[in-house]
Amino acid sequence: MEDISGVLKRSWQSHFWTNLATTGVLTLSFSLILGTILFITNLSRLLTLWGDEIQITVYLKDEITDLEKKALESTFKEKDGVENFSFITKSEAANSFEKSLSAYGPQFLKSLKSEGENPFPASYLLKVKREDKTPEKIETLAQAYLKLPGVEDVSYGQEWIKNYTTLMTICRTAAGLFTFVLLLACLFTVSNSVQASLISRREEIEILELVGATSRTIRRPFLIEGAFQGGFAAITSLFFLSVIYYVAYQSIEKVVGASSLLPALQFLSILSMIAAVVAGLFFGALGSYLCVVKLNTGWAATARVGEKESSA
Repeated sequence: MEDISGVLKRSWQSHFWTNLATTGVLTLSFSLILGTILFITNLSRLLTLWGDEIQITVYLKDEITDLEKKALESTFKEKDGVENFSFITKSEAANSFEKSLSAYGPQFLKSLKSEGENPFPASYLLKVKREDKTPEKIETLAQAYLKLPGVEDVSYGQEWIKNYTTLMTICRTAAGLFTFVLLLACLFTVSNSVQASLISRREEIEILELVGATSRTIRRPFLIEGAFQGGFAAITSLFFLSVIYYVAYQSIEKVVGASSLLPALQFLSILSMIAAVVAGLFFGALGSYLCVVKLNTGWAATARVGEKESSA
């Protein structure tokens, strides 16, 4: 630890403003990356919460037999993902529709009833388990039920499922590209900072090369500098992001009150924050390594000879 602190102290004393600017850029980059991850995660939770009311409705053919009904009920009980189900008769479906349209067309169903007809099919209403209420799982269940004997059609909020899947695909793709570009920028930023440090300490590096210092000895200070910048930037970005999240959460709470949406909003988990710091350390060290990989190969001496030849 004393060795590391000594390396960092020397680096910041020699290149304070360069290190400060580098750390600031890295902090901004990591804040944008982690903020994007936080936004996508909470958006997914909110959309899942809004989709909790979605149920699978299995519409039956008018000519379905009692044996086919029993087979369907057995399938519902045995099928993974179905929490419970209820049977809705043709008359119950008609009465429910009539109530929903009582303010718009009270005579609509009466005209049908007068002719002795009921256009509504009997159906089973299936409630899917919360842990299985994903677009992929719901669609798989619905398609399986559609092939069963006696089933006319299956409804499961197809439009919502399609929009949900499309939105999340677009968001995740955009977030992935955005993160990739920012990580490249982080590597470039750290590399520039370490490069400036290399140039200022070239004579020292040349002496170490001439006396036979190992590659590890020469490269270690620069790797420590880069790792520290990346790790410190990650920690700082988490701090600023938590403050922004807290302020935003309080603002949303004032608007929606005691809404069921609030519990769905969560900050990054402990594991995610640890992973963010580790990633910061790694990318900082990687950016440094890309600059110091040629050290202890005669880099400093070669550079000096090249300068003398160009000046001559």
